[in-house]
Amino acid sequence: MGCLYEFVKHENISAQFRRWIWLSGLGIWLLTGLFVYTEYTVFLLAPVLLVPLLFLGVLRKDDKEPVFQPASVLITAILYTVLPFISLILLATEIEPGAYHFELICSIFLLIWANDTFAYVFGRLFGRHKLAPLVSPGKTWEGTIGGAAMTIGMSFVLARYITPIATIHYVVMCIILIPLGVLGDLVESKWKRRLGIKDSGAFLPGHGGFLDRFDSILLSAPVIFLYFYAVKTNLF
Repeated sequence: MGCLYEFVKHENISAQFRRWIWLSGLGIWLLTGLFVYTEYTVFLLAPVLLVPLLFLGVLRKDDKEPVFQPASVLITAILYTVLPFISLILLATEIEPGAYHFELICSIFLLIWANDTFAYVFGRLFGRHKLAPLVSPGKTWEGTIGGAAMTIGMSFVLARYITPIATIHYVVMCIILIPLGVLGDLVESKWKRRLGIKDSGAFLPGHGGFLDRFDSILLSAPVIFLYFYAVKTNLF
């Protein structure tokens, strides 16, 4: 909800529609909770049923705005800031019946932090070629490759000592996580550059807001969940 709040706060929409988006996000979270704790698949369809309600906000908007701009912001906000965290919850609860694999969520964050840290170190030591100079001038190909190599190495350690999941699946998680994590970081940087802001918020003084801390999760978490769910019968 913190990520959703920051994203919507900076978009050029009316305060009334902004509140509508926040309530929609909260409603989807509540429906996800019903699914997780009741184990009825029907609740997976609940977000789909919310779509007509989301567009109801179009009728309540200021007539000076483009008709579908607020609806576009709403759908983007839900897909960008709500779906990823729902994917993390489903990753922990749905890949093995009756089990809660919190260690998978922890592993994702550990791998992201490792990738960011080692990419920074290798970039400072060996960085020569810019990855995306117009979006994030500090990122280099050398840093990205070095961070990726160290992160894949760390995945072997996590697979060996943290979970009973086969090592190959942890390696695949890294292959998904690293490029999509970098992409998520660049997308958020591009978004902030367009808005002319340094940080998405001030939740952590000196470290930025929620989106600044979770940008690498936003694009990678849904894909990781889909992979683990697809191979769940062969994970352990």
